[in-house]
Amino acid sequence: MQIVNYPLGGGQLRDHVDPRKNQRIVTGLIMSKKGVDFQSGGFYFRSKNKKKINIEDKLEIGDAVIFYGSLVHGVDVVDKSKKINWKSYDGRWFVGMFVNDSDHVKNRI
Repeated sequence: MQIVNYPLGGGQLRDHVDPRKNQRIVTGLIMSKKGVDFQSGGFYFRSKNKKKINIEDKLEIGDAVIFYGSLVHGVDVVDKSKKINWKSYDGRWFVGMFVNDSDHVKNRI
């Protein structure tokens, strides 16, 4: 389990897909609300024609997200116009349940 804070003013996760080696389905819990905890940015998928589909407006605190890790996804910069305050707990929060290889595994995927 991974608890992630995307801080106001810069928290993001660029386009990626998750390796299929250990799991095919990505699961997680939404722990903040767009419009309350942050104003812009958030979770998105990419369509086949590379268009960003931001779904953050449809998510509520406590919602589970479940999707194929092979779908291109990421997190747009959270409240890009704000200044990052590393001592603050404000921003977007997500609990991810992943099965990744340890950094200590040789030839990690």
